[in-house]
Amino acid sequence: MAETKLHEAHGNFRPTFAFIALFAGLIASFAADVPSLRLQLRNGDTVSGQLVSEDSTNLVLRTPWALNLSVPKSELIKREALPATGSAPAAAPNPAPVAPVVAAKPVAPVLKPVPPKPPAPPSPKPKSEWAVELEVGADLAFSTIDRSVYHGRIRVNNTYGRLRNAAEFRAAYGEAQGKLTENRTDASLKTDFDLNQRRVFLYNLAVLSMDEIRNIDLRYEVGPGVGYHVIQKPKFTLDLEAGAAFEHREFANRSADEHLLVRVAEKTTWNISSKLSMDERFEIFPNLDQLGEFRIRFEANLRYSFWKNVYLTLGLIDQWESDPAPGVSQNDLQIRTSVGARF
Repeated sequence: MAETKLHEAHGNFRPTFAFIALFAGLIASFAADVPSLRLQLRNGDTVSGQLVSEDSTNLVLRTPWALNLSVPKSELIKREALPATGSAPAAAPNPAPVAPVVAAKPVAPVLKPVPPKPPAPPSPKPKSEWAVELEVGADLAFSTIDRSVYHGRIRVNNTYGRLRNAAEFRAAYGEAQGKLTENRTDASLKTDFDLNQRRVFLYNLAVLSMDEIRNIDLRYEVGPGVGYHVIQKPKFTLDLEAGAAFEHREFANRSADEHLLVRVAEKTTWNISSKLSMDERFEIFPNLDQLGEFRIRFEANLRYSFWKNVYLTLGLIDQWESDPAPGVSQNDLQIRTSVGARF
């Protein structure tokens, strides 16, 4: 078949070339033989068809309106390959087999055994602590009036946890110009028990005494009460106490009386330095049976440690009673110097 030159057709039928190309494109859209190339020419035309042959200068296309259409490569602006329409679609590649997804079985969490908490260590058993103080002294004067007074004191303290016991015994004997000036003894036992808050404590006080100069053959009192640690410092303490007391007195003339008393007390200790200390106690006993009558006791001691546990004591004791025995002064003042030791 004779080969048609595109430039010859273009030269003879230029006005109709665009119409032919458009018509050919419409036919190609319905043809079974779909072009595989699309060529854009310099004059603005577009030609589509199947490539028949190609050399260095020309392309030969098969179109619906020309079996062999030669297109000079010098007229090309753009060359575009097209997929063949109407051909059997390419088979899709077989997808790789996918393993079925198997739901994972729930795995029970591995629980590490929790070691049991070690039992709380038992509270240390309180220890029983003991302290003993011993004091002896003698006040001697040899002048116009010879005078001698001998006195002693022993105090035993025991602490067991929140329980404290203090037992004390005092004795004094004195003469002046061969006459008896002092002969007294007294013993006391005081028990304190701290409550949980360690501030409030309960106590019980028992006292037994005799005083020949004041015509008291026997006196005893006993009574409970409550106290409060107002100040608790390593070098300073202050306690307040209040309670009741029952008092019984027997006199030298065979008479006796009994009273119900209120006890209000204050006690202070002060470690002034490593060698010097002081303690002081004040007690007042109002009489509930006979209002207006009362008894007061005040004591203060100043101690100086001069060698290890050995110390000197300067003490003052003052007792005042509104209703003493007949012929006895209301006030009784005692000043004592002694040497003491702690064990």
